[in-house]
Order: sequence, then C-alpha cells, then structure tokens
Amino acid sequence: MALSPNHPNNEVIKFRQDVAYDFLRSSRFDPYMGDDSTSVIVRMSDLEADGKEIRVPLVTQLSGDGVGAGTLRGNEEQIDSYGMPLWADWARNAVANNRAQNKESSFSVRSTARSLLRGWSKRIVRDDLVDALLSIPTSAMQAGRFGNPGNRVNGIKWSAATAGNKNAWVTANPDRVVFGSALSNYSTTFATAVGNVERPATRCRRQWAAS
Repeated sequence: MALSPNHPNNEVIKFRQDVAYDFLRSSRFDPYMGDDSTSVIVRMSDLEADGKEIRVPLVTQLSGDGVGAGTLRGNEEQIDSYGMPLWADWARNAVANNRAQNKESSFSVRSTARSLLRGWSKRIVRDDLVDALLSIPTSAMQAGRFGNPGNRVNGIKWSAATAGNKNAWVTANPDRVVFGSALSNYSTTFATAVGNVERPATRCRRQWAAS
C-alpha cells in the first residue's frame, strides 16, 4: 500500500492572531509616584500645555525651639528657601507600516504597535528615573536636550560625570554618603573614598586529585 503524500502547498499552516510579547515588568517606582509634594517621586505637569522651564521652590522645616510664654514678636524664625530649575525634553517613538503590509499580515500591526509603544514609554520612564537618581543635580540645562535621542534627565548623568563632578558632589554632600561600613572611609576625592571600602578577602580552595 502506498501512502499519498501531502504537497507542501496543501499542508495546513495556522497563524495565531494573538501576538506574544516580550516580558516587561511593571515599574516598581509606581507606588512611590504622585502629584503631591510629599510623594517620594513627584509628577509635574506644568509644561504639558506650554512652557520651557519649571522653577520648583523648596523650603525646609522649621527647626527652632520656639517661644514659650515670651513674646513672639521679634523672635520669629526665618524660612530657608531654595529654588531648583527643571527643563523638559521629548520622548517619542513610532512604528511605520502601509496598507499593503497591514492587509497581508496575520495580525493587526496597528493594535500591536500601540501596545508596544505603551510598553516602550513605561520602560523609558523607568530608565530615566534610574538615571535621575544616579545623576548629579545642577542648576544648568542638561546636555543633549533637544538632541537625538534627547535627554530628559536634569543634571549630569553619573555615567557622563567627570572626576571633578564626582569630587565636587561628594565634598558638598558629606552627610548623604557612607562608603562601606565606616564613616572614616569618607574622602572629598571620590576615587579615594571608593578605594577605602573594605573588600572581603577571597578564599581560594585548591582540590588535589588523587593520582
């Protein structure tokens, strides 16, 4: 008995319309983001309609002892205030296709691209937040703004910071950094402070094979 073979052009091929996406983990920064000034990460939409720059006023808490039964007039406490300028930049991306390609595709390119662009925007926000947390704040406009691909991180990115930038930041923030487990590791020279961190001794175990 001879089996009738299938011609390759007659074999059934099925294409799923449900697209499988790469895994994109939700940003763990989301619970800490909010519009209120007390949020760990504050969202600002002042430039959504127009504008180039935001000047954010910063004030510190009152730290004086206050006045008991005495006279308040003349014993007022001064408010310490600071200002931080912020510049916005664009984050844009797109996917292109034409009607012919869309008709011949087994899945909807338009709806798939929409989902992919949403995922891209979430990843950009996450990555920019990490870069911002690692950046050195400055009162100057960030480098690369309005360039390609642009720069939405205000300040100097740590990856682009010079030795002088790092030394200046460490010198200005001795109360914000601890190198290793000892306060004595601190140095106004960043490279020296990093070198003062104790490294655990590496133990090597040599095994001898019986001959």
